[in-house]
Amino acid sequence: MSKHNDQIAELLTDDSFVRWINGDANTLEQRKWNRWLEEDPANIAVVRQAKKLNELLWFEEEQPNTQKELKRLESALIEERTLPSEGINRGGMGMALWTKVAAAIVLLITVVGVIRYAHWGPKEPEATEQPIMATTQTGYGEVKRVTFFDGSKIILNANSKLTYPKTHQGGDMQVELQGEAYFNIAHKSGQEQRLFSVLTAEGKVAVLGTKFNVNTHSEGTEVVLEEGKVKVQKTNPKDRANKPYIMSPGELAMLFSNKSNIKIQNVDSELYTSWKNFELKFKNTPLHRIADRIEEIYGVEVEFSNKSLREIEFSGSAPNKNFEVLLEGLRTLLKIPVTYEGNTIIFGS
Repeated sequence: MSKHNDQIAELLTDDSFVRWINGDANTLEQRKWNRWLEEDPANIAVVRQAKKLNELLWFEEEQPNTQKELKRLESALIEERTLPSEGINRGGMGMALWTKVAAAIVLLITVVGVIRYAHWGPKEPEATEQPIMATTQTGYGEVKRVTFFDGSKIILNANSKLTYPKTHQGGDMQVELQGEAYFNIAHKSGQEQRLFSVLTAEGKVAVLGTKFNVNTHSEGTEVVLEEGKVKVQKTNPKDRANKPYIMSPGELAMLFSNKSNIKIQNVDSELYTSWKNFELKFKNTPLHRIADRIEEIYGVEVEFSNKSLREIEFSGSAPNKNFEVLLEGLRTLLKIPVTYEGNTIIFGS
């Protein structure tokens, strides 16, 4: 039995957990298990399988105990093998023994069938209806908003591409991102609860409901959590060194294709999400990083009249409703000449 199935078996022996999945838990138990669920969004799959198995293995108290019957089967089979041949006949005690053995075998087959049906044993491929996928993308300097049927909202930044299910039958949901997007995923509870995942070239972000930003424009994938919790993991989950990480608000997770570990640091999340409000905010940011940001959003080239300008740090904000407004805002923020010729911005004179 797999580690995953061992976890389900252990949970189903916990009366508090069983009361919770059956809707009979008290307030303290509800808080306990809801917090357990929020700590790792992947637990939602565990809960679903546990509910299914709990329903399938529910018996009235008058029904025989499964473990006792299995032990009884074992004893009966051992007794049958050790009895002398002349002691076995078609009636009397011999018939009673075979009746018990037959009943135990039937019970064993039933239990094995239930376990296989509940996916504890080898899984058989299931025929599932694949959702119809849709793609939306933005050009340079363009921002789009996508609103899903469940109230979740995604703001797609410039020069980005989002692939998402156009039709959805309920349950878990997955999108793919190239570029940058801000996610405001509605939290669902009870029967509507589902796992929302964002796939990038470097890894996967999984959430139940939260607010976060994902940017793949740089060398890897950057995830900044604004609210709630998310789980991030590199693309290759089979790598033993590739352990998932549960993020907390105010953290930046960086995933690189050429590195096995996930780099984590504390940041001001507003510096990474202000773009959705048509504003770029900076705090002790080198000018070359500001230049990179402008290039990825507007598709222009940035040059420096003096290389020493590249490392000068700036703090403040610049409006970003359109390119002309941004240029004027940069002149005010940087207090240096900013010119635009052809498709090139030049910092300095």
